[in-house]
Amino acid sequence: MGITGQNSADAGRAILAFCAEFGGYPEATEDGTVVYRFDKLLLRADREDRSFGGLSAPVRRLKKFSGNPKTMNVWFGIINSVNLFFGSYFFYNALSTGAVSAGVPYYGSWLYGMTYVLFSHFTENPLPFLGIGLGLIPLIFSLLFWLIPALRFLSEKKENDQSRLENFRRIGFGYLWDKPLRVEPADLEGPAPECRPANIDAARDRVIKDMGAYSVPEVEINDRGAAVYSFRELEREKEALNKYRASVDPKQSEIGKTVFDSDA
Repeated sequence: MGITGQNSADAGRAILAFCAEFGGYPEATEDGTVVYRFDKLLLRADREDRSFGGLSAPVRRLKKFSGNPKTMNVWFGIINSVNLFFGSYFFYNALSTGAVSAGVPYYGSWLYGMTYVLFSHFTENPLPFLGIGLGLIPLIFSLLFWLIPALRFLSEKKENDQSRLENFRRIGFGYLWDKPLRVEPADLEGPAPECRPANIDAARDRVIKDMGAYSVPEVEINDRGAAVYSFRELEREKEALNKYRASVDPKQSEIGKTVFDSDA
């Protein structure tokens, strides 16, 4: 549960899948605690440290929305805001005003009228150019510029929220395993931003309930009115596992020296 962040039922299915993939098998200790052995994983020639830097499980990193410098994003925003404004301006006036005749009094938008008259010197009908070239195309481009990053931002935010929750569950289950007695919900804390979900109180309650489904705790109320949980069955299982591990001799599974034929 501490490695995957899964509840007890899903973690049970996961470890059975690990047994099938890595040649593991279950075994019972003297007091009936079920442990899983993976002797084949000991058959390594190297001695590389494969721990997770002191954590019980690897932390899932958060996605970064943009790798651009801040000033670059500011300029992109300014340029596309200008596109959005003028694209909307010309597209709206092309639809609402239409053609403007040179020398005829015009009481609409001054910029639109002047631009229309200017381009009328190069083409008989500048309306499509103003409506589509200066209006619709920049408008669609700027809308896509804002819409696509907005959708990606919302998607990444949802994924990052899920990552924070999964990381917190790993840390929380690991904490309960390390210190199963007299646990208060406030003891469950994310050590880094990657491990702090938005609703941390709900996440704490979920971690305790999921562990409680595996090992029912004793509950008491302290003098501050807060619930205190003691997972005594988890403590007993932890002691049994430590005793079992101490009895295992890893050297029995070590690889011996390899001899190569000189003619090979």
